[in-house]
Amino acid sequence: MALVKDQLRISHTEFDDLITTLHIPAAVQWAEGFMHRSILAKTHTWVLQDFPQTADQAILLPRGKVPSVASIVYTSGGTQTTLRGPTSGSPIGTDYRENLMDESCGMIYPIDNWPTVDTSVPQPVVITYSAGWTSTQVPADIKAALCRFVADQLDVPGVQDMGNMQVWQWEAKEAAIASWRIVWR
Repeated sequence: MALVKDQLRISHTEFDDLITTLHIPAAVQWAEGFMHRSILAKTHTWVLQDFPQTADQAILLPRGKVPSVASIVYTSGGTQTTLRGPTSGSPIGTDYRENLMDESCGMIYPIDNWPTVDTSVPQPVVITYSAGWTSTQVPADIKAALCRFVADQLDVPGVQDMGNMQVWQWEAKEAAIASWRIVWR
């Protein structure tokens, strides 16, 4: 809120509730949808029908920077089992390895092979993890695009806002964060 008000040179409190409850959440939703990533760290649940059977057995965790994996729970023989890895608990587990260095995703791999799961149950493999940045880690260009979104929402639209100018404003906001967009092949 302070950053938005500072960037938009708003010194009064008249729009504080509107900015906090409507415009900032809308800006975040727009940016996260466009970039296919979480901005501020939040918990995600990734449900798989089975562990991968590929050569490297890697599981890609989407939605951006992954600081930690909370749990991997799988069902086998009618029993749910929780795997433990480097960031999933204390003490550190040894059931899987993590590569959480990439800004676009996290990767997890089994130490040897993934266990066999009951693929007939509704959620055979459930991975809970965090994706996104802390508030101090959010890149400046993303913060600027969010502020621009809020600024555009606070303007009262009129006839002069329609047409090419409005399209250009959207393209400018998207261009500001396009380098952070995750595109999977």
